[in-house]
Amino acid sequence: MSAAASRVIIGSTSCGGSTVPPRGPRLLQNLFLPSVKLVRKDRVGARVRRRYDAPRTPFERVVDSPQADPAAVAQLTAVRARLDPFALAQTIERKLEQIYALAHHPARPAAPSLSAAPLPPPAAVAPVVPRPRARLRPLRFGKATRAPLPRHHLVTS
Repeated sequence: MSAAASRVIIGSTSCGGSTVPPRGPRLLQNLFLPSVKLVRKDRVGARVRRRYDAPRTPFERVVDSPQADPAAVAQLTAVRARLDPFALAQTIERKLEQIYALAHHPARPAAPSLSAAPLPPPAAVAPVVPRPRARLRPLRFGKATRAPLPRHHLVTS
């Protein structure tokens, strides 16, 4: 495996000759969380049976690969040895909570200072008068209508 492939595995990207350090979620996914890979699909009548390989992490798949570059594997092994998966998961969870807090509780605008010019009084707004609601009249089988029908609509002759 080439050095470029190992950067893809651990989640770093190359930009202008410098390598950006790998990010937590990618490291957790690629180095510690196993996943299954589809090996083949067999058609049995109208159904398709899917056969999967045993669950392994992408890191284990790279280590077992015959095309893997030994230097890249050694680098990945060193990165994996330095990381604690539980601490990494806690860091990711903490960052997600911060993002959620920013998205759902935006910062309040700053209070006006005393030295600023006073704000003009709010414009007079006409009071909102609620519209009377039509009374619902229950019918058979739990249905309801807005208002009773006039008598001339009920005559059928």
